[in-house]
Amino acid sequence: MPELDLEKLMTLAGDKKVAENAGSLMGMLQEANKTLQEVQKSVNLLKNMGVFPVLVRGIGKKLEIDVETPLASDSYVQPKSDAHRVLINGINSMTDEQLTQYSKVLQDAEKQATAKKG
Repeated sequence: MPELDLEKLMTLAGDKKVAENAGSLMGMLQEANKTLQEVQKSVNLLKNMGVFPVLVRGIGKKLEIDVETPLASDSYVQPKSDAHRVLINGINSMTDEQLTQYSKVLQDAEKQATAKKG
């Protein structure tokens, strides 16, 4: 790993060209920040109006990007309903030990239900 020469760094920091470049860079960053703030205001306005999802879909179709389908993930499960979503979130919040115990309870309940039918 190369060593850092603090003396050389301090000398360069006092150079007028370096100071001008740093000032120019700061100016560009400030302009970029202003632009990002304006974009964020526009996005918030569109969200408040309820048209942001429509705009995203429209841009996606124009650019031929599928914005409707969730990104594929090994751990993602598409819930069929809100009840399914609540159950999945509940299971995800359990520890391994709690999940194992919950699974045993469900298996016992299934065995009892099957025994009553037979």
